[in-house]
Amino acid sequence: MSTPVLSLIVGGLCVAAVCSLIVLSFLRRLRTPSELEPANQVPCESRTPVLAVEGEYVSTTLADRSFERVGRYGLGVKSLGSLEVLPSGIVLARSADTDFFIPSHDLVHVERGDGIVGKFVEKKGLITVTWLLGSDMVTSGFRARYASDTQRFVDAARELYPHIVRFHEPSTQGSAHHQEFDDHE
Repeated sequence: MSTPVLSLIVGGLCVAAVCSLIVLSFLRRLRTPSELEPANQVPCESRTPVLAVEGEYVSTTLADRSFERVGRYGLGVKSLGSLEVLPSGIVLARSADTDFFIPSHDLVHVERGDGIVGKFVEKKGLITVTWLLGSDMVTSGFRARYASDTQRFVDAARELYPHIVRFHEPSTQGSAHHQEFDDHE
């Protein structure tokens, strides 16, 4: 076999190997977290929200790996929709997919954030909801259409679900990147 043909074969095999690794990585990301529970369906209770906020659902990521989207149930896809606070939990109503329900007992914290993979906004311009999806902690981001709705949503969730953890701004003496936990009573 001539050297140019051999080089083409080796080069082709290398390209195929790289493409295979990319596909496998994508498929792994769709399975991450590995043992996801079935999608949470909105409960049959009357759907009269305490507060509903219109805007854009951005994405859901693994809480400890904020640049890895959760691909299951369409949670990695941006969509217009609304975020609703119900007595039993939070409903993520998406125009591009089925509505998704986060039971109140799975909520870890609700706060204002600066961004999540797929969208970074002005300081504290995003609603971030950290919750348990099966045994994995994930964070979902939602951009309210009206800026005033962001804090209203966070306040309503904290009032209705007193068990969720609150984050607060660090003192000026601490590191700008450090956040402290404070149990909300």
